[in-house]
Amino acid sequence: MSDTEKLTLLVLGKAEKPRCFKNVKTLPIQYKSNKKAWMTSMFCKSWVRELDDKMNRHGRKIALVVDNCLAHSKDIQQLKCTELVFLPKNALV
Repeated sequence: MSDTEKLTLLVLGKAEKPRCFKNVKTLPIQYKSNKKAWMTSMFCKSWVRELDDKMNRHGRKIALVVDNCLAHSKDIQQLKCTELVFLPKNALV
C-alpha cells in the first residue's frame, strides 16, 4: 500500500440490481442500496470496520474526519487502527 492509495468508492442507490450494471461482471466500487439511497448507520459501521481491517492488515493508523450526519455513528467500538474525528455541528468545510 503506497502513501497515495485511494479508497474504493462507496455508492448508494435505490435499486438492488440497477439495470446499468446488467452485464457488468465486476465494479471498481462498492454498491449498496436502500429505498431512499441514503447512508445508514449500518452501512457506515460496516464501511468503517472494513476500512479499519484494511489499515490493520497494512500496519497503518489513520484519522478519519467525519461530519455530524446522524448516520455517521459515534458508537463504533473496537477500532484498532482508525480514529474517528467528528466535526462540530454546523461546521463549514
